[in-house]
Amino acid sequence: MSRTIFGLLTALIVACAVASCGGSDTTTTADFRKDYAPISAAIRGLGTEVGSAVTSAKGKSDLELQEQFADLADRANVVAGDLEKAKAPDDEAITSARATLVAGLQKAADDLDAISGAAAAGDADAAKAATIRLARDSAGIREPRRKLDQLVLSAN
Repeated sequence: MSRTIFGLLTALIVACAVASCGGSDTTTTADFRKDYAPISAAIRGLGTEVGSAVTSAKGKSDLELQEQFADLADRANVVAGDLEKAKAPDDEAITSARATLVAGLQKAADDLDAISGAAAAGDADAAKAATIRLARDSAGIREPRRKLDQLVLSAN
């Protein structure tokens, strides 16, 4: 009888050891930093390009503006998707800032699409209104990115 109990205990210990050896599926801030650093750089670069596109819009054809702003909108959506897919650590401040930044990028993409659509329609008033929304909505990118940069890129 004691061999049976010993055998069962041994099997239980081995099973527990095997289960715990599976490794942790926890993402650390350092792990997330590897994914987030290029995304943050892409967001900054995209912001620079959007600013240039807005300031250089005068003198471009409607078709050029339509294509340029549609491309910028697509890129903003891609960056938002990349950020959303990046596995973040289980940290409320990081996940909250990331969610806010994703939402801000998506809103900016909608504004960029609206500018593109207005250019396609030759509607200068609609383009102006969408550009004003984009300027207002840019705070929804700028502030959360700064916060996420501080939490992730400045962390030890």
